[in-house]
Order: sequence, then C-alpha cells, then structure tokens
Amino acid sequence: MEKEFEKNEIDILGLAEVRRKNETILETKKGHVWFYTDSDGHRGMGFLVSDKLKKNIKEFANINDRIAIVVLEIKKERIIIIQVHALTMGSNIEEIEEFYETLNDAIDKRSVK
Repeated sequence: MEKEFEKNEIDILGLAEVRRKNETILETKKGHVWFYTDSDGHRGMGFLVSDKLKKNIKEFANINDRIAIVVLEIKKERIIIIQVHALTMGSNIEEIEEFYETLNDAIDKRSVK
C-alpha cells in the first residue's frame, strides 16, 4: 500500500476495512504516519499521512469502527478530514439514525463556530 501511496503522490489516504486490533499510530520506515482504529479484527478505519504532512497533524480521533477523523493545521488553516464507512440499506433504521447522530456529533465537536 505504501508503494502505491508514494507512486501516486498521495498525501492523505483514508482507509476502511483496516481489520486491525488495537488503536495504533505508527511511523513507517519512510516516515509516513499510519493511524488505525481498534476494530477487533473486523471493519476498522484509518489514515496514511505522508511524511510531508506529519508535522501538521493536530489530532487523530477514533470515533467508532465506522468513523475516524484527522485534523491538520496547514498555514494557519484547520483542515478536518473524516473517513466514514457508512451503513448499508440492510441496516435497521435505529442503527442508521445512531450512525448519523454520531457522525454529526463528531463534526459539531470539531467545527469552528
């Protein structure tokens, strides 16, 4: 994955279906930062952030196994990136409403008013 990340000159890559245990922030041998959420071996979210932007990372947040956030500050501008793995139509209405409520709460918490 890191090879393709560099080949395509990607600075931030949102990841879904990471399927790793334990929330972790790693620095790769090439200096990129890999953050992934605890998913107990299923689902899971994350980001791969280039070595060029790692100094700009202000926050990684694991909201749940379907929502993760990275906050960057670049040239005094705050940038919020949200990686989402939304529910399917096969989910029940309560699960869907809870998902969107959680997503909205996460956005509201980080929004500048």
